[in-house]
Amino acid sequence: MAIRYSGHTLIPHLNVLQNFYLHEKPLNEDQFRTLYYDLELLPYTLGLCWYSVTDLAKTQHELSLAFSDEAFKESTIHGLGDEARDRMTYAIDAFLDAARRSQNAVIYYIRRELGKQLPLSMNKLVKGIRAGSIQLPDGLQAGILKYWDEHGLRLKQYRDLAQHHALVTSDVRLFQGSNGERAMYFVLPSNPEVASPARLLFGSPSVQAFPYVANQFLHLVSHIHWVTAAMAHGVSGRMALIVFRDGVSLDLTGHPVPTEETVATKVEELREALKGRM
Repeated sequence: MAIRYSGHTLIPHLNVLQNFYLHEKPLNEDQFRTLYYDLELLPYTLGLCWYSVTDLAKTQHELSLAFSDEAFKESTIHGLGDEARDRMTYAIDAFLDAARRSQNAVIYYIRRELGKQLPLSMNKLVKGIRAGSIQLPDGLQAGILKYWDEHGLRLKQYRDLAQHHALVTSDVRLFQGSNGERAMYFVLPSNPEVASPARLLFGSPSVQAFPYVANQFLHLVSHIHWVTAAMAHGVSGRMALIVFRDGVSLDLTGHPVPTEETVATKVEELREALKGRM
């Protein structure tokens, strides 16, 4: 069965909350569409987190399968090169961006539940709480601060490093561990807060990329589940509508469905054209 990579699969009561908030009180058309778009962001970004973690695992598995068992003799280490690093880093970058967006997107639900304006950034929300300018219910406030201190801030630092300063991954090495199983060296810097490529430390201590990303995904989903579960208590009903961005019409325009070869052909044409400029 195909997996539906969505926050609705991970946290089913998000569907209930979307339906409830959209029909809680009368809204004009613009208000309804704005709220619909605000609330759909969280299940989408959680789905993207899930998809990215799965893609990273799939890529590592495929890279390992390219080697036969005979290729692993005692103390043999295979360096996999920049292409392998880049393929995996694409997935990590996608996860970091989606995780940061998920941290922020849950605030739409908190705002709606509490009926108060809040900054649409968990980083700014936490700063406001600590400065005393923002007050949330005690349990909710404590839970947000706990998640941020234990997981959320570090995740933001990795995302900021990737977004503004440097690749966040090391080289890639494949080897056979002491237990006979294949293992991969592919790490993140242990000090992303420095935001300086020259000062990044890899391996002091070791932050293995896949275990870190996978664990942070689980912590993020658990946190958002906890934040929203209380909101859904006693609420029933599920979303049964789709809001089309541009209405519904039989007069459709579109483009031919592409294949991988479509992209490859266009890229090769571009490369040839660029050669002519030299």
